[in-house]
Amino acid sequence: QVIRIDNNDGDGYLLLSRVLNHLGRYCEAIEAAEKTNALLPNAWQAQFERGIAALALGNLAMATAALEQIERGASPKTPEAQLLRAGIYLKTERVLEAKAELQKFLLSLARKTLEQIEANLPR
Repeated sequence: QVIRIDNNDGDGYLLLSRVLNHLGRYCEAIEAAEKTNALLPNAWQAQFERGIAALALGNLAMATAALEQIERGASPKTPEAQLLRAGIYLKTERVLEAKAELQKFLLSLARKTLEQIEANLPR
């Protein structure tokens, strides 16, 4: 509904892309991610959504391009980059590399969770 109200809402298109991915509407998710990037060129999170949708559609070239943009816009160590890279490795049957990326992804999430817990501990 946000998109109907304001066609210039990049954050709204990003959320729409995420929802469409979860619904399995991958072509529409790619369109929404691309609209996000047109409105918010530095929103690397839209590239993650675009990459996930591309993987689901079997478009490895688009998924790889999305990963490269995440790495330039954020960092190769960003959890989303690790997860997308693992998906690309799995699609290309590079199982050991996929496993290594998934382990990095899980470790980064565990670290982030611990940091959040520690930040909320009474002092």
